[in-house]
Amino acid sequence: MNDFETSLLRERFAIRNLNNKAETKPMVALSNRIVITLSNENNLHTESFVIRGQNMHCCLRMGARILYAYRIGGFLLNRSSPFDWDKSWRLIFNDFERKFNPALWLTVYHDGSILFEMGERHPLKRVGEPQDIANVVEFLLSDKSTWVTGQVLGIDGGLSTLNVN
Repeated sequence: MNDFETSLLRERFAIRNLNNKAETKPMVALSNRIVITLSNENNLHTESFVIRGQNMHCCLRMGARILYAYRIGGFLLNRSSPFDWDKSWRLIFNDFERKFNPALWLTVYHDGSILFEMGERHPLKRVGEPQDIANVVEFLLSDKSTWVTGQVLGIDGGLSTLNVN
């Protein structure tokens, strides 16, 4: 792998109820995403990882750890000694980052499945996925929510209920 190209995507999802013409503000979800594709010289074998994180810095740092590990030891998934995802997270989430951003989260996907995730500040011990928000929106748009009125729903896995002081 001599050349490497990727893009950091700063995602912002706006979720609107198309059936409610009076709705003025959509629900907004923020995330950052980068795709890292590793390939051998003749492109016969590839490994692709999608990294989603709370901020662009943690996405880029994990991407750099993956690239460095690939340069040193080859592909990550078929090694005799496995890639240490936890160690990479600890190097990213060092004392400085922990002090100023204690709720940092990151998820790495391979072939559409979660390969590694860290976001222990979440009471549910996992990072939320777009489908989690979609499920709530689907419920609110259905006939099952007719008794729900005038409520603010926090769709954050309980994160907003934590006392971080």
